[in-house]
Amino acid sequence: MKIKDTKKGDALYDDSRRADWLRESGRVCSCQEPTAALVTGIRFTFDNRMEALEKAMEEWDRFLKAQEASPKLAYAVRLALEELITNIIKYGYDDLQRHSIEVLLELAPPAVMTVTDDGHPFNPLADAPVPTLEGDVEERPIGGLGLHMLREMGMQLDYRREQDRNILRVVFPAD
Repeated sequence: MKIKDTKKGDALYDDSRRADWLRESGRVCSCQEPTAALVTGIRFTFDNRMEALEKAMEEWDRFLKAQEASPKLAYAVRLALEELITNIIKYGYDDLQRHSIEVLLELAPPAVMTVTDDGHPFNPLADAPVPTLEGDVEERPIGGLGLHMLREMGMQLDYRREQDRNILRVVFPAD
């Protein structure tokens, strides 16, 4: 069965059990005859609020479980998502307006996550502080450690700015 998810983006499925996740979450818009298509990806869009991130994290967890993602990949996706989005919410905007943050996850090897926001121009690869790794944790300055952890886990990060939007691409290492 091929399922198209357009509530927040598109995903193609050929496994009815995986499609059940979409049905249960109200995300299914159409069904078609069986095809050879596998999940190509799913897109989530949510507000720049911590409570919206918490809900998105729950959806990601359900989605990755439904896709039978390896525990290693699920952990890496969750860590990257939480680290990157938290920084956008905390530091990306000067106003209190609602802004949309978009996350696209493509599971085809290699798994790739693309985070897009309309916050201040910020290239975390060039502009983030270099983390201090020596000394007591309580005495270290804040900043840069999250990106350092992602890189140490083997994730490849790539940034660009297009049409007043930050676009950060994360390529996850193979399992």
